[in-house]
Amino acid sequence: MSHVINLVYDELIYNHNTVLRLVEVLSKTGKVRQNKWNWASQVALSFEFDAYHHFKVIEIQEIERAIYSSLDLAYCELRHLIGRVREAHAEYDFLCEYSVDEGAANWQLDELTKNSDIVARYIKLATDSIRTKTKA
Repeated sequence: MSHVINLVYDELIYNHNTVLRLVEVLSKTGKVRQNKWNWASQVALSFEFDAYHHFKVIEIQEIERAIYSSLDLAYCELRHLIGRVREAHAEYDFLCEYSVDEGAANWQLDELTKNSDIVARYIKLATDSIRTKTKA
């Protein structure tokens, strides 16, 4: 396994664990609260992208080409997840301040939790792809 792929693999493992931590944070209580969104936002901001960015700019060898699509998908979903957390946090602030629509805020929490689980699966797929294709 090339050095850069090792770094990407380690970064994906870290991001996978961070997504699982985000799911745990979102699942702590059934209802949304401001401090929960603050916590979730901080967890989402801790995703790492440095190794992947480095991977994207180097000359890609044949073995890396084989895993490139799963990496792209995993990192794309991670970026979207950060945006979804920020959006849900802002929506919660708005709903609580102007309409006190706790049901809508809780729905957003449920959707984000489900989406985080899906992102965790994409990351797992990418790490499995790295492990499988680099052993060949």
